[in-house]
Amino acid sequence: MIVHICGMPGVGKFTIAKHLKMLMSARLIDNHLFVDLAESVCGRDEDYIPFLKDITALSFSRLAARKKDGCIIFTNALAAELPEDVERLETVRLLAESMGLPFIPVLITCAQDENSKRLVAEDRSIKGKLRNPDVLGDILSKYTPAHNPHHPNAFTLDTTNLDARTAAKLIADHCAKCTLSKGATLT
Repeated sequence: MIVHICGMPGVGKFTIAKHLKMLMSARLIDNHLFVDLAESVCGRDEDYIPFLKDITALSFSRLAARKKDGCIIFTNALAAELPEDVERLETVRLLAESMGLPFIPVLITCAQDENSKRLVAEDRSIKGKLRNPDVLGDILSKYTPAHNPHHPNAFTLDTTNLDARTAAKLIADHCAKCTLSKGATLT
């Protein structure tokens, strides 16, 4: 299966995904693997998005060819208002389809005050992640997460009052229901 965890910066996607990876014996591909490489090579100039698409396409092609992974977890902070972000979300869904794996879109939400607290956590500076609550406020005022809310396997989880382990367990339980149900939707 392919689990796609989407949410705004600082909601806990990567932290939850690390716990989910252990619960599900999965491969974890954090969005910063692609984003940081593209930004390192191109900055945020006009070559950034094309380069991001290229490295994503190459990586997804290799993943599809492997056919060894039973579960892959992706994390992303994608905005529904940005066509390139909606396209990235669709690319993950299409990867699941090409591999014949169930696609599980997961939206992680969090109250803004809690989101701001998490955003400034010291471990976020290690990866060069957004840590400025004012920038987060600006993002939240302009964008909503890109998600597949009408997908039959969709799952939305408010993590405001949840720790990462509990959130990961709830997602793992949802994934199990999706794959055990009769006629599980693959794509």
